[in-house]
Amino acid sequence: MAFDAKVIRVLIASPNDVPDARMVIPEVIHTWNANNSSFTNVVLLPVKWETHATPSLYQTAQNEFNDQIVYDCDLLIGAFLSRIGTKTGTHVSGTAEEIDIFISKNKPVMLYFSKQPVSLEHIDLDQLEKLRNYESKMKSTGLIDSYNTIDDFRNKLSSHIHTHTRNIIASLSNSTISNSKKSDATIKPPVVSIPQKNNQDGIEWLSENKIDEFILTAIDNTCSESGWSNTASVGNYLSNYSPVNYKEKGFKTLKQFLLSKEYLLEIKMSKLSDNAQNADTAYVRRKISE
Repeated sequence: MAFDAKVIRVLIASPNDVPDARMVIPEVIHTWNANNSSFTNVVLLPVKWETHATPSLYQTAQNEFNDQIVYDCDLLIGAFLSRIGTKTGTHVSGTAEEIDIFISKNKPVMLYFSKQPVSLEHIDLDQLEKLRNYESKMKSTGLIDSYNTIDDFRNKLSSHIHTHTRNIIASLSNSTISNSKKSDATIKPPVVSIPQKNNQDGIEWLSENKIDEFILTAIDNTCSESGWSNTASVGNYLSNYSPVNYKEKGFKTLKQFLLSKEYLLEIKMSKLSDNAQNADTAYVRRKISE
């Protein structure tokens, strides 16, 4: 079924010696879309010079690429192996220039340095030295990461991309709310809505129906064949992929929050051990109509 969605443009930035990483990044993005777009109403769009740049002789190649693509992207994922890349008029490489543009605009950057072995015959020592200097510079600038294998990179990126995407979604939500207030100060949130989070712009609202939708999606993505989900798995899914926060709803525990949804869910307790003091764990599933 078709749905309206916000598009987050993800720039894939790297020199030309990491073709495996450049293939993995879109794969991870497409997997995120498949699992999350329908209920977040957000689509991640991988952007690469190979697919998005068009020929132009108006200015230098890097400046053209910046104008056509870089400035309009929202998130940058960068990968390095043994090369820093080709020098531009202002930076040690085009990739470094793209990263600096993002940093200057306070846009999120996810930077990874491969520790995979490289054959000596394929190493340019001057490039490697410049890369190591750049890596040291980035370590002093912020938090970077490394990977030992391409599968290691895939697993790390799959985990990390959720955090940045969630922050961008929250930013988009706050911006929408702020613009709505500016355009019509008389607009009130619907009666069925509840306050979820205070911010500088006021109160962010999330309807009960939307919260229920997030909960059911979390259960659908974490349940066994019988339909039951461990509450810890549901909580982890809500934390990573939704704006729902049970503590901001006034509940001390996730179990109490889910118990309040008795019209929506079935809940059962299970004994983990007869010896442990806190031996109970809860499971939830969609309520089955009688």
